[in-house]
Amino acid sequence: RQPWIIYDVMRTEHGVTPIQEVPLTLLGFFVLYLALGTALVFLLRELAKRHGGARTQDPDSEEVAR
Repeated sequence: RQPWIIYDVMRTEHGVTPIQEVPLTLLGFFVLYLALGTALVFLLRELAKRHGGARTQDPDSEEVAR
């Protein structure tokens, strides 16, 4: 069943996306997710730089467990 198609008002063939638009839509989603992924990696790297990344303790400090 196609719930968006109304009996005797709109035929199924008029309610589907034309095949020419599908590759363009897929390309749009690919570009969107690529941009979001790139932004995420960039922001995470900047956060790591600002906050020192992995922190190590100085062996001479008093906080070292003995």
